[in-house]
Amino acid sequence: MAESLATLDTIFSTTDHRLISIEKLLKKHNEETICSLTQINDDVTGRLHVLSDGIHQLVTKCEVCKVNAERKKDLYATCEDLMKRKDNQLCDLEAIQEAIAEEQTRLSNQRADLEASKKRANDKLETMKTYMKLYKQYLGLDVKKTKEGNLLFSFVNINRDDPEENYFFQMNLDGDTYVVTDCCPKVKDLAAIVEQLNRQNDLGRFVFEIRKKFCAFAKKHGSKKYFEREN
Repeated sequence: MAESLATLDTIFSTTDHRLISIEKLLKKHNEETICSLTQINDDVTGRLHVLSDGIHQLVTKCEVCKVNAERKKDLYATCEDLMKRKDNQLCDLEAIQEAIAEEQTRLSNQRADLEASKKRANDKLETMKTYMKLYKQYLGLDVKKTKEGNLLFSFVNINRDDPEENYFFQMNLDGDTYVVTDCCPKVKDLAAIVEQLNRQNDLGRFVFEIRKKFCAFAKKHGSKKYFEREN
């Protein structure tokens, strides 16, 4: 009996030692497992942080891309608007250039007309000077320029009773048109005679016609003073 008890004690003692050993092994294993899991958790946590940062950066880039896409869209719209404005301005420029060309043509034609008018006026003046020399010599005609810039045509030898009595008319050139501004004594049908002068451009004939009218007046009334009394 004593031997059986001793054997049981030995068995229990051995079992206790084994249990203690197993307990130590389990504790060590648990510690190692916890340490390993902690490391895994730290590693996973770090990777999650990295992944989170990556996701945040990706989201930021997406937002930037979205903004850039909107800006790109706005830029395209702005470019299209600028192209339309450019086309409109080109059309306006072409219209302005055409208007300038037309105005230049009109001014050129106007300048040519003015030059031609000036030449005709100068030709008339030269013709007038030539006739004046002849008329002064043969018809008692004298021509002077007034302060107003008109030409004063004075005749003597009209009235036989008073050869020195002065008959006159004033005229000027409006462009290349003759205009009679004064006539003493008044001449009948003067407007028609002036119209004929401007139509035929025959100054000699005009002066001759006016002198004939003056002579007819002197023959009929005897003196220019009759005209002055009538007025």
